[in-house]
Amino acid sequence: MHSIICKESGNPDGIQIIETSIPRPRKNQVRVKVMACALSVSDFNPFFEKAETGKVSFFTKILTQNKPFGGDVSGIITETGKSVTSLKVGDEVYTSIGVSGGCSEYVTVNADRVFRKPCNLSFEEAAAIPTAGIVAMEACKKAEVSKGKKVLIYGASGGVGQFALQIAKAMGATVTAVCSTRNVERAYAMGADEVIDYKKEDIADRGTQFDAILGVNGSVPLATYKKMLKMGGTYVAIGGKQATAGLISPIYALGSGKRMTFVLYALAVNHGHLNALKDLAEKNKIKPYVEAIYRPADLKETFVQISKNHAQGKFVVKMDF
Repeated sequence: MHSIICKESGNPDGIQIIETSIPRPRKNQVRVKVMACALSVSDFNPFFEKAETGKVSFFTKILTQNKPFGGDVSGIITETGKSVTSLKVGDEVYTSIGVSGGCSEYVTVNADRVFRKPCNLSFEEAAAIPTAGIVAMEACKKAEVSKGKKVLIYGASGGVGQFALQIAKAMGATVTAVCSTRNVERAYAMGADEVIDYKKEDIADRGTQFDAILGVNGSVPLATYKKMLKMGGTYVAIGGKQATAGLISPIYALGSGKRMTFVLYALAVNHGHLNALKDLAEKNKIKPYVEAIYRPADLKETFVQISKNHAQGKFVVKMDF
């Protein structure tokens, strides 16, 4: 089978299509013929690092070099292990397999991590959901988002932010989205009740308080978020630049009557959320924004372009070698 790897992390010229053996599923696994694979931040990081510093860190190389791109896939089951009863050959499914390995013709995955894809979405759209959708769902659950609550989502235009906005609306919340100028209309289109353009307005100047705040990336100080929370409210930091602040936020909130916590993908992976996300998608409550679909042969040029421009949606590889 074919797989797409990078022989030299951060160098588009190192991107190659290689031949590897077709995997066989263990007794509790299924084998999926990959129809589409979504790229993520972990795929782009080596190229950003190389462009900004001229080199790629040792840790990044360990995670990415000589490993197939992508961890979010959708496809068709072609073989099941002896113990698998919940899925069958021919099922159209989607899953998150981690940070790499998805840009291959076939992958093997534990059956309890694989779910039938939303029937109203294409393979490319379905592949754009898993990681971002899982993290967004976990963050909304952790923030106790529910009907009637006022929710602020800072970074509502990114992969996780877009899902968090749509999930919060599906849960009945009133959502204020914060994003840059070019994404204001998209945030409204996804259902935001109000949109704040952070390039034109400082959210700290508003004086509005919220039941829940989801901080997706960004660089807003914890003191600002704590001030913006109602008593009994919850702030959830989600990855990126918020990761460090998120780790110390529970301590920072002690004695305030407010809750501050965090969600990291490595700690938040609940593949069961994919079933809930499937239901929301089929009810047209959520829809991924696929910015572009590429073929395997296009990836060298693609990574050069992506390294220069901030993504507005998901980039998906259609696995037709």
